[in-house]
Amino acid sequence: MGDRLLLDKKPISGRDAGREALDQLFSEVSQYRNSREYFEMLKFISGLPIYAPYNMFLLYTQNPRLSYVATARQWQTRFCRTVKRGARPLVILAPMSPVLFVYDMLDTEGPDIPDDVLRPFRTLGSIDQRIWENTLLNCGANRIAVYKSPMGTRQAGSAKRINDSYSLSKEELPAPKFEIILKDSFTKEEAYATLVHEIGHILAGHLGPLKERKVPDRSKLGRSKEEMEAESISYIVCQRRNIVTTSAQYLSGYADQNVNLPEFSLDVVLRVAGTIEEWGKKKPKKKKEQ
Repeated sequence: MGDRLLLDKKPISGRDAGREALDQLFSEVSQYRNSREYFEMLKFISGLPIYAPYNMFLLYTQNPRLSYVATARQWQTRFCRTVKRGARPLVILAPMSPVLFVYDMLDTEGPDIPDDVLRPFRTLGSIDQRIWENTLLNCGANRIAVYKSPMGTRQAGSAKRINDSYSLSKEELPAPKFEIILKDSFTKEEAYATLVHEIGHILAGHLGPLKERKVPDRSKLGRSKEEMEAESISYIVCQRRNIVTTSAQYLSGYADQNVNLPEFSLDVVLRVAGTIEEWGKKKPKKKKEQ
């Protein structure tokens, strides 16, 4: 079968099989379906932004009480600490190799770790202008137009599908397929949180497919599931940048009730959160590079 798996006679790529396995784990393990436990998991994922959301979930499944992790070499070179004999490594995914082994701080010994490493966000921050601009540029490159407009007190923003054509504009970019409207009176932080939420809806397929990014049509998912995914995406991205959002209130409300969550895709939440996070880090590639 080579590097492909067969399931019910339908070929599934290794990557797709991994995504199905993650959602199956999330669906079948009862503790993840509990709203309070889910919120705790999201807080864990948001607590160490140096690792991608996917890797933070992997760490959570291995030890939800971790404080700070690094490779053995990083512990030695950055903090002059050594891994204790017999310490058990934790496994995460690595860009240029299959896996990477990391160790929790409690499994190392040596000088104390600087407080700014353990608590990188001691004050509630503002969104960096570069992150804001890069995110907007990546929206444009991915056929998402963003505007500001006056709105009522109970409105924050919206996203809708506007165009399926692929005609080029004067800037030689494909015509926008989606439109996001943000409240014009928002601060940059409020606008960013709303923008992330609405991008989440689009990249999760709630507004239909986006073939350029291989986003499938998930428009029939249902309102409650769509909002749970979008709020989770917004919470992860914003918390990891120390931006307080209403997503925390939304999710903590579920946690306070301690109810079973609607069935949605954790894989989609983690992948889309990682994508939006990357959009803020760098500008889109030029047309020839794409």
